[in-house]
Amino acid sequence: MAHYGETINDGYDPTREGLYQAFTQYFANPTMKKLKDVNGYSMYIAKTDSQLGIEFRYIIVFIPQDEALVGSAEKMDKLRWVSLQTRMLREEHRLPIHAYYPERLPILDKKIILTYKDDRQYKYNVTDLPLTVTLLPVGSTKGAEYVSTGNLVSALETYQTIVSLL
Repeated sequence: MAHYGETINDGYDPTREGLYQAFTQYFANPTMKKLKDVNGYSMYIAKTDSQLGIEFRYIIVFIPQDEALVGSAEKMDKLRWVSLQTRMLREEHRLPIHAYYPERLPILDKKIILTYKDDRQYKYNVTDLPLTVTLLPVGSTKGAEYVSTGNLVSALETYQTIVSLL
């Protein structure tokens, strides 16, 4: 029995919960398949529609390692991720195509500001949110690919994006 004034759920963070809900809504709550466990994390993946024939688009989340079997499925709203990625990869995973329609949700319609760059990455802080965004350069323009400010939603749609909770 809890005593008066004792914290019942000290792991609850309303900002983080709001972010989970917003990203889940933005991506229309895809069913994600557990791909593997790596370095203390479980990797879940969903395939999205891509008009490109040689590369495939994926939503990827990493959660603290769970007990689910590789190949099991879970809806995104059940996964408390520490990193979310939108990636375009040459490797094809045989998954059903998940459709969503990008919309500018107010919580995700935030400015991103460049804090660091090199030939392998552009790191951004997100205005008013406990997130960092990393954009990965592609092609021969490495080092001169992304601008110093932008928008979180636009970054997600490059499909070269890593979003990390702080």
